Amino acid sequence: MKPIIIFLFLLFCFPLLSQDNFVSQQTEIPKDIPSAPAFSLLGVNPEFISKPSDIKSFKVDWRIKNYQIAPDLALEGQPLWWLFYKNRSIEDFHHSSAMNKILATTSLSFGTAKLDGINHMAYALKWNIYKEKNQIAIDSLANQIIHSNKLYEQEINQQIDSLNRILNQKNTKTRSEILSIVGALKKQQRENKKRSLQEYKERAQTLNYNRWNADFIELALGKVYTYNNGGLDSLKINSAGFGIWLNAGKTVGKNALASAMLRVNKIGTNTDLYLGGSFRYGSQRYNFFTELIYLKKGNHIDNGFSEEEFFEENYSEDLGVGWIEFADGNSQTEITLSYGGEFKLRKNILLNFALKNRMDGNLKFNKLIPTANVICLME
Repeated sequence: MKPIIIFLFLLFCFPLLSQDNFVSQQTEIPKDIPSAPAFSLLGVNPEFISKPSDIKSFKVDWRIKNYQIAPDLALEGQPLWWLFYKNRSIEDFHHSSAMNKILATTSLSFGTAKLDGINHMAYALKWNIYKEKNQIAIDSLANQIIHSNKLYEQEINQQIDSLNRILNQKNTKTRSEILSIVGALKKQQRENKKRSLQEYKERAQTLNYNRWNADFIELALGKVYTYNNGGLDSLKINSAGFGIWLNAGKTVGKNALASAMLRVNKIGTNTDLYLGGSFRYGSQRYNFFTELIYLKKGNHIDNGFSEEEFFEENYSEDLGVGWIEFADGNSQTEITLSYGGEFKLRKNILLNFALKNRMDGNLKFNKLIPTANVICLME
């Protein structure tokens, strides 16, 4: 009962305590705050099937363990966006190829977590292959801002050309003053481009605000390592395996999203195959979901530990999602039924939670797992 009480307190009491703060933010556009793919790969997220995301920022995920913030955390950012796309002009960004727009969504995340008594770390890459947008309105907005910029540029350029003609005349006594004016006009041009780009991003986001449940397709892959801090000068690291997964979602009405997932984890010589679906209802501020995941598990403890496993002596099952290599053998079937949700505690802070009911292939319940994470988007 303890985790349920904590979740209910956070969901219902906290908004009342901070009502004034929420009222002041009603006109602000909440950001999408997804779970980090590195945490998804490690299996410590409340949900298996994530919502669509394109954060354009940096983010930290903390895992809640034993009803307190654990040292397990994940970092996520979009390095290609910051390096190559963030400051592009509206014309360049709007007319970019489909591949460039996908690359701009490249997310890189790194996370650590202690699972089944063993330290894990993982990195993951994710791409937003497709996300439905209010494209007609966004195209109209882009064309409007581009046209306005061209008129502004023409006006400034005419002034600069006039000043340059004066500079070309002989015996100009006010040369330094004219050069100063030209410099100021060029600075205005640069600042106008930055303001226009920011306006475009904000207004485009506003157009898609009510589309948190838009159709989407996302592809992700990552690598997992196990490690042991043997001493101050000793660190043992083992390459545990890799995973690749595809998430897709379809809008259902105004307030719901139906999603599906296909995922393959390769742990040593063993393969785990995940198939799942979820239904999420709510808004961008808060929503609730139910999720059903089928797992054909080729890597399980009943087969005994693999001879290649480094950290057998440290194994102590808790969540049962650790990337520990077991011997080859028969596969097992597991089914997980989850129900939970997410709630924005602040504009950039999200509580993500779920209760997972794990069953064997005969639909016999064998484990109930409460899971929660806190996610903070940094701007």
